[in-house]
Amino acid sequence: MSPDVFPAQPLVGHPALTAVADDASLWRYMDLAKLVSLLQTNALHFARLDRLGDPFEGSVTSAVQVSRATDRRSREVDWSFVMGRVRQFLFASCWSHSDVESAALWQLYAAGGGLAIRTTQGQLVRALGEPVQLDGYEPRGAILPSARTVLIGKVNYVDYSTAAWDTDDLMRASMHKRLSYAHEQEVRALVSSPDDAHRAAGLYLAVDVNVLIGEIYVSPESPTWFREVVEGVADRFQVAAAVRQSSLDAPPLF
Repeated sequence: MSPDVFPAQPLVGHPALTAVADDASLWRYMDLAKLVSLLQTNALHFARLDRLGDPFEGSVTSAVQVSRATDRRSREVDWSFVMGRVRQFLFASCWSHSDVESAALWQLYAAGGGLAIRTTQGQLVRALGEPVQLDGYEPRGAILPSARTVLIGKVNYVDYSTAAWDTDDLMRASMHKRLSYAHEQEVRALVSSPDDAHRAAGLYLAVDVNVLIGEIYVSPESPTWFREVVEGVADRFQVAAAVRQSSLDAPPLF
């Protein structure tokens, strides 16, 4: 059964996000099934925040909790309930910002026969639609201006025992992670959609795959037949991007 696919609207200029350059290289590591799904549906999968595997997703630091405790209005909010709900209607597509492949991410997300899509920040934005510039922003309690609007920015890696941010800006909690995850160098596309909170399996937003996909790399030590399968899938779906072997397979020189 094909998933429901919805149109997206990328938004740029959000002050809660740290942007990367349009030509910054982004990588998405995956197995072959996820590539086929992307090409069959012409849709990018966004995982619900509470299903990403890190229990700290959407949480705050000790300093933010202390700040809330000293603010009369914040003390009146049941933050556990609020953030529990926020984690159910925020959806993320996670990419790694790097000029080169990551041996660690190959092992984590595409070991034993996987692949990686290489794109750029600009391609990712354009693949989702014509970007709109944010006009005005009220941080207090704000998530996103409207349903299925996509914001893209760098995840900030911080010490959760000391770091702080605006206690009422719920967006910022979803764009911070612990220092232990800094190797991911994540750029996150984030969607807020309360109407889709019931979609535990995630949200699918329409993309132009030939704009999105710059290159496809097959994982290190992949057999020749696997690369041929990936090339066949790309041909079947008329993907213009080249399929390349991982550069980690280059022979060492002694």
